[in-house]
Amino acid sequence: MEFYKKQLKSIFLWASIIATAQLVPSLISNEWFSWQFYVFGSLIMGSCVALVLSVIHYYRLKRLKIGINDLTKEDLLTSQTTMINTSYSREESIKKVENFFNKKSIHVSDNMIVIKTSNWYGWNKTIVEFLSNGKKNLQLKVSSKPILPTTIFDFSENLKTIKNLERALGDSLVNE
Repeated sequence: MEFYKKQLKSIFLWASIIATAQLVPSLISNEWFSWQFYVFGSLIMGSCVALVLSVIHYYRLKRLKIGINDLTKEDLLTSQTTMINTSYSREESIKKVENFFNKKSIHVSDNMIVIKTSNWYGWNKTIVEFLSNGKKNLQLKVSSKPILPTTIFDFSENLKTIKNLERALGDSLVNE
């Protein structure tokens, strides 16, 4: 249900963007325009754009093996965070993360790993924090979010990153 709510919001967002793009030139040039045509045209174009984006998002979720009805509101957010318990050591965890991200922009410090990635779906920043300093059985806090704060849709790219890191590093404890 949350997926459909987000897509409905998407229709109105895109309709308002298209409406503004149509309205500004008409107001500048002082041309006559019909409000009914303007509103109706914006809603149709907004619906078309939202439909295309929804289909892309649906197929990305399907590839993640997440059903639309299984989604929570938190799953649709652009920022994702989870806690992971791993049986790997710190060095093994760092190696797994480096292999997972395939030599992207990775910066390792004493208590965290910061990874910056970019693809067709956006620019993302993933942070893996080491919450415990033991040799084995580490607790990690993994967060992934868009670098660009105005990102509204990430097509579940950060959710995909979190889910794949959970599979690579261990079992998830809590999904915030």
